[in-house]
Amino acid sequence: QLFLFYPPPDVVSVIIFQGHINDPASEFLVGWSGRVTQAKRTDEEVVLSCEPVATSMKRVGLRQNYQYSCTVELYGSRCGANKAAATIQRPLQAVGANTVTLAAGWVAPGEVQKYLGGMIEWVNPAGDREFRTILRIASDQILTLSGPTQHLEVGSVVDVVKGCPRTMEGCLDHDNIHNYRACPFIPTTNPIGNVNQFY
Repeated sequence: QLFLFYPPPDVVSVIIFQGHINDPASEFLVGWSGRVTQAKRTDEEVVLSCEPVATSMKRVGLRQNYQYSCTVELYGSRCGANKAAATIQRPLQAVGANTVTLAAGWVAPGEVQKYLGGMIEWVNPAGDREFRTILRIASDQILTLSGPTQHLEVGSVVDVVKGCPRTMEGCLDHDNIHNYRACPFIPTTNPIGNVNQFY
């Protein structure tokens, strides 16, 4: 059920216990642990592809790249931007398969595009928090999301979280320039010259 419409927002862990049914001590030890990486439906079954926990421990960590855009996760521990200050609550005027419509004037006209790349968040009936990335904003009211809008209906109140273009200006807008992790002063002019003498 978790993977029926859209992948769950959090990591799904798998723990397999093994033992003997007739063991009087009912001792079942952990034989394998990991996480689900993919779910595929075949007829009346769901096949879960998993990877062991040791795989993630061997994964290469992120490195700082020589680039213009900031490399850290927005609102993550290394970013440090204040997510609560960048979040507003708004009711939905309309709900589509992967779009939501907010009322006119839901935010100041000059602020609308700052929510591009941000998130819509809500709590589903199971009590889990769902979130979708804002991919496009049309007519300053219609937000196209990265996944389906299940459990949402007209009148539902959602959290709308501001995005970030991952530039110095974006960090300044979040009052978070001290955590900007990129190289904004990379020269754009070739010091050798734009004309190659050989061709």
